[in-house]
Amino acid sequence: MRLIRYLEDIESLPVVGIVLFVHWFSVIIYRATSIYLFKTVGTPREPAIVVPLIILSIFPIVFLIKYMTPYIKDVYRSNYFIFAKSLGYPKCKLFFSYVIPNLLTFLESIMKFIYLEMISVMLFIEIQFNTGGLLTGLRNTQIIPSDHSPQIMVINYLFLLLIPYLFMSILFKMVKIFSQPIKQD
Repeated sequence: MRLIRYLEDIESLPVVGIVLFVHWFSVIIYRATSIYLFKTVGTPREPAIVVPLIILSIFPIVFLIKYMTPYIKDVYRSNYFIFAKSLGYPKCKLFFSYVIPNLLTFLESIMKFIYLEMISVMLFIEIQFNTGGLLTGLRNTQIIPSDHSPQIMVINYLFLLLIPYLFMSILFKMVKIFSQPIKQD
């Protein structure tokens, strides 16, 4: 219960607060040890990479842990799992053959929300750390005149944003197909 409350607190923090904390933390470490841990300010030729990746991964990890914990507990408390464990099946085998397949449908449904959350944070990160990217390019289609029409550029950027989502959907469908038990006649 404490973990869930901490995760709710972290999830409610704004991205700006986490960015400022990471900047402040890296400055404190640099002052104390003279070790430059993270590049927090990027240039077009040398963008900051580590800090944006950390910030972009914090919210999905918190979201996954917070919403998957009750489902994982339910699977581990199920009669099938308890019975299989009492028969002596190894926990590793039970995890891969029972727990993961039972969590896939829930994971597939929340991956959409995680992906949307990552996209919403990505624009702020691209601008704050000067990393450039799809969303900054999408924003620039309206600011910087190009040889092509802005509508085509916007459509191209939106299709590029859909590619990871389509890849995840196909991956989940393939895992479902291969994890189904073989029916014998």
